[in-house]
Amino acid sequence: MEKKKLSGAWIAIIVCACLLFGCCIFGGIAVWLSGNKTKDTTTTTKTTTITSKAGETTKQPAAVATETAAETTAETTIAAPDIVITAKDLVKAYDDNEVAADKLYKNKSAEITGTIYDISVVLGVTSVTLSSDDDSIWTTVNCAFKDKNEIDKIADMSKGDTVTILGTIKGSTLGISIEVSDCSFK
Repeated sequence: MEKKKLSGAWIAIIVCACLLFGCCIFGGIAVWLSGNKTKDTTTTTKTTTITSKAGETTKQPAAVATETAAETTAETTIAAPDIVITAKDLVKAYDDNEVAADKLYKNKSAEITGTIYDISVVLGVTSVTLSSDDDSIWTTVNCAFKDKNEIDKIADMSKGDTVTILGTIKGSTLGISIEVSDCSFK
């Protein structure tokens, strides 16, 4: 029985397809797993300011306060992120030394500014991928969104737009992507 050999081009195509499929599966699983962890509750606190008819002002948690249109003003206080960084600098830090980068950035809230490389939905998770802006580095920053209002904003964006995203850095996945969860736009 004579065996047929695959040409080099077909082998390259099969290898690329396997790698792409594996990256999508592992990346999607990592985003899904990071999305199932407890959310950091220190990032947003909503309070309601109540002014009585006598002119006294008090603040109460929004869920506790009773509202009347003439007496209540709502305000939102957002804690500053632990880290303010560009996607390019974050990718460089992970590319240089993943262990050191994890010590500095993993599980920290961050404000990340970068250029949109891709917009996608993988396994039901809506993501905006930020470019490293360096053609010699393939690693990107993958920002996963859950909030419907934030996802609606993505519909008006395009590849190449510059955005600033708030989220929690979860670390590198297979050296291909730095995962950021619980994202929102600044």
